[in-house]
Amino acid sequence: MRSLDDILANWLDQVVLLKVDTDGFDADVISSGMSMIETSQLMLFWEGGTSDAIAFESMYEKLAAAGYDRFWIFDNFGNLILNECGTKELKDFDRYVASQYRHHCTRTIFYIDVLASTSKTIVEARIAIAKYRREFIEIS
Repeated sequence: MRSLDDILANWLDQVVLLKVDTDGFDADVISSGMSMIETSQLMLFWEGGTSDAIAFESMYEKLAAAGYDRFWIFDNFGNLILNECGTKELKDFDRYVASQYRHHCTRTIFYIDVLASTSKTIVEARIAIAKYRREFIEIS
């Protein structure tokens, strides 16, 4: 097994967006690349809303310390739920989805996808979200 920092060490200058989808282990993968993530401040996209809210909350604290302060939350069908929210809203939403797992509730959302940005990539993130909304969500 190799950390994300090790895998991307020679490619960092070519990466603009890091997408992680490891079915429940996204927080572990992203946390294994925090050195690279802090340095590059690239956009991040991951699958969240699992039963392990604690691992994700720890990751959110690390990301906030690295300058990640804007998040876009999508449902498991790709619809944008929250636009440019903060860490507090992200944690609240994660807790909501995790509670459905823990309490075996009727599932309204099975997982969420999250796009994260710092001030370094905020313009690119906003452009990507606007294009996504135009072309895939707000189709007339």
